[in-house]
Amino acid sequence: MVMRLAPGTVVKLTFIPGNLNFEHAMKIIQGAQKDGEYTQLSAPDNVIADLTNSNAVGDTKDAPNARHRSDSSGVEQVKKELLAKYAPGS
Repeated sequence: MVMRLAPGTVVKLTFIPGNLNFEHAMKIIQGAQKDGEYTQLSAPDNVIADLTNSNAVGDTKDAPNARHRSDSSGVEQVKKELLAKYAPGS
Protein backbone atom coordinates (compact mmCIF):
# COMPACT_ATOMS: atom_id res chain seq x y z
CA MET A 1 0.00 0.00 0.00
CA VAL A 2 1.34 3.43 -0.95
CA MET A 3 0.09 6.52 0.82
CA ARG A 4 0.77 10.01 -0.45
CA LEU A 5 0.45 12.50 2.36
CA ALA A 6 0.54 16.26 2.44
CA PRO A 7 3.59 17.84 4.14
CA GLY A 8 3.04 18.09 7.88
CA THR A 9 0.57 15.21 7.94
CA VAL A 10 0.81 13.04 11.05
CA VAL A 11 -0.22 9.40 11.01
CA LYS A 12 -0.83 7.69 14.34
CA LEU A 13 -0.88 3.90 14.52
CA THR A 14 -1.93 1.80 17.47
CA PHE A 15 -0.84 -1.82 17.70
CA ILE A 16 -3.00 -3.97 19.94
CA PRO A 17 -1.75 -5.95 21.70
CA GLY A 18 1.43 -3.95 22.11
CA ASN A 19 4.90 -5.44 22.09
CA LEU A 20 7.43 -3.93 24.47
CA ASN A 21 10.46 -4.60 22.26
CA PHE A 22 8.69 -3.07 19.25
CA GLU A 23 7.85 0.00 21.35
CA HIS A 24 11.49 0.26 22.41
CA ALA A 25 12.57 0.08 18.77
CA MET A 26 10.19 2.91 17.86
CA LYS A 27 11.50 5.04 20.76
CA ILE A 28 15.07 4.49 19.58
CA ILE A 29 14.18 5.45 16.00
CA GLN A 30 12.19 8.52 17.06
CA GLY A 31 14.79 9.69 19.57
CA ALA A 32 17.67 9.22 17.16
CA GLN A 33 15.77 11.12 14.46
CA LYS A 34 15.11 14.02 16.85
CA ASP A 35 18.80 14.09 17.83
CA GLY A 36 19.85 14.00 14.18
CA GLU A 37 21.81 10.82 14.91
CA TYR A 38 19.66 8.28 13.09
CA THR A 39 21.77 8.20 9.92
CA GLN A 40 25.01 8.24 11.94
CA LEU A 41 24.33 5.18 14.09
CA SER A 42 26.68 2.34 13.26
CA ALA A 43 24.55 -0.67 14.18
CA PRO A 44 20.90 0.39 14.39
CA ASP A 45 19.81 -2.05 11.71
CA ASN A 46 20.85 -5.02 13.84
CA VAL A 47 19.45 -3.52 17.04
CA ILE A 48 16.10 -2.68 15.44
CA ALA A 49 15.97 -6.07 13.70
CA ASP A 50 16.67 -7.78 17.02
CA LEU A 51 14.07 -5.78 18.97
CA THR A 52 11.38 -6.25 16.33
CA ASN A 53 12.29 -9.87 15.54
CA SER A 54 12.66 -8.87 11.88
CA ASN A 55 14.34 -10.76 9.10
CA ALA A 56 15.79 -9.04 6.04
CA VAL A 57 14.78 -10.25 2.58
CA GLY A 58 16.16 -10.01 -0.93
CA ASP A 59 19.71 -8.86 -1.60
CA THR A 60 20.20 -7.63 1.98
CA LYS A 61 19.03 -10.75 3.77
CA ASP A 62 22.48 -12.13 4.50
CA ALA A 63 24.42 -9.00 5.46
CA PRO A 64 22.64 -7.89 8.66
CA ASN A 65 22.15 -11.45 9.88
CA ALA A 66 25.81 -12.28 9.25
CA ARG A 67 26.94 -9.16 11.11
CA HIS A 68 24.57 -9.93 13.95
CA ARG A 69 25.87 -13.49 14.27
CA SER A 70 29.52 -12.47 14.08
CA ASP A 71 29.26 -9.59 16.55
CA SER A 72 26.30 -10.32 18.81
CA SER A 73 28.10 -8.93 21.88
CA GLY A 74 28.68 -5.65 20.02
CA VAL A 75 25.02 -5.48 19.02
CA GLU A 76 23.97 -6.19 22.61
CA GLN A 77 26.22 -3.37 23.86
CA VAL A 78 24.83 -0.89 21.31
CA LYS A 79 21.29 -2.03 22.18
CA LYS A 80 21.91 -1.38 25.90
CA GLU A 81 23.27 2.09 25.13
CA LEU A 82 20.38 3.00 22.82
CA LEU A 83 17.76 1.68 25.26
CA ALA A 84 19.34 3.63 28.12
CA LYS A 85 19.33 6.81 26.05
CA TYR A 86 15.97 6.59 24.29
CA ALA A 87 13.87 4.17 26.37
CA PRO A 88 15.11 4.67 29.94
CA GLY A 89 13.74 2.28 32.54
CA SER A 90 13.31 -0.52 30.03
